[in-house]
Amino acid sequence: MAYIRLTINKPLRGQEARLEELMRKLDTLSEGLPGFVESYLLRPHDNSGEIARIAIYENEAAAEGLANTQSWMALRSEIHLCTEPGHSDRAFFSI
Repeated sequence: MAYIRLTINKPLRGQEARLEELMRKLDTLSEGLPGFVESYLLRPHDNSGEIARIAIYENEAAAEGLANTQSWMALRSEIHLCTEPGHSDRAFFSI
């Protein structure tokens, strides 16, 4: 059963490129690790300025294991510094 995380962030003014760079670094850290399948960075058709990331894992344990590494937590901290409050972070299981 696949486990999917969807994160939607809105960068602070002037931090658009930095947020995208950091989210791409999450992908780089994840590639090739056990349980990671793939991920996508997305922009909406509207002018909201949001950047979304969909990450697909084999299961929840793989996602949690990766998210709790020091490198990942450091990147997530940097992402929070360049993102407006109120971001959305959701998790889904395939059915």
